[in-house]
Amino acid sequence: MTLTRFVKALVYEASTPTTRVQERIPEPELVMNDSQQVKSYMESCKRVMTPVYLFCCAQVANLIQPGMTVLDLGCGSGAVLCMIASMHPESEFIGFDLSENMLQHAQAEIDEMNLKNVKLVKGDMTDFLEQHGDTTSQDELTRFKQASFDVVMCTNALHHLPDEKALQKCFANISQVLKKEDGSLYLLDFLHVRSEKTMHLLSHFHEEEQEELFTQDYANSLKAAFFKDQILHAMKSLPSDGCELFTTFGVSFLFCIKKEGNRSSNESSTKLSTRHQETLLQMKREMIPSKALQHDLEGLKMLFKLGGLRTNYL
Repeated sequence: MTLTRFVKALVYEASTPTTRVQERIPEPELVMNDSQQVKSYMESCKRVMTPVYLFCCAQVANLIQPGMTVLDLGCGSGAVLCMIASMHPESEFIGFDLSENMLQHAQAEIDEMNLKNVKLVKGDMTDFLEQHGDTTSQDELTRFKQASFDVVMCTNALHHLPDEKALQKCFANISQVLKKEDGSLYLLDFLHVRSEKTMHLLSHFHEEEQEELFTQDYANSLKAAFFKDQILHAMKSLPSDGCELFTTFGVSFLFCIKKEGNRSSNESSTKLSTRHQETLLQMKREMIPSKALQHDLEGLKMLFKLGGLRTNYL
């Protein structure tokens, strides 16, 4: 975000009284199954969302060690999932989504990158904990055993949930499938802003490079974002130890919930960190060559750093 836009957003947020704050409006399509919508989303994401994807990769990289199993909730097109899986070939990844179209695009990405450590499954983000030992059910959606995963991650998918009750159910399920002692967690999504002008500013950020349908979908996502107090309330369902909430400084339009499990620090982990840094810097050079997108990444890092969340590697 440029300084000019940041100042504008600050003014918009500060000048919007509580009585004028727009209520949360759930997404018109809770599951992105329309083929044209998915195509538009994919094309624009490749152009404008890469800085966010790289930021997420840098945040998650130090949570994963060889031999771990990682769950990506609401994996969508698989962009972040595949980037992270390519960095961790010795770990296993499960991409989890309810949209058939998104899963098809994710599978195409997996095949193109020739990833052998990623599996995709269809499931509901509010109901993915296996009950009574049953691994299948009449609805044919996938569910998991308690303490199945070393890491659970979710990027830009929580706002697709219909209401706060669904958010609480999602967090409660996460708490159950995540390993108790040393499980790690990374959740990132939009946060509801006060002003409609801020929403317009954010959704039209790279208007000249965005498909119209993507811009509208972005605006819908901002309207569907949960309020901070709703996130804090739902967090009571997450593991009680180590979960921290961070928001972007000044204009709280993004939030991150992060929990770092116990990770060994030795020569092997140091080599792994060096490899991650080299890989991410290479990704940065290849995937965001333009100055505008580089500024987006630096701005995102700075806003979260001022909010208390540092970014390693990039």
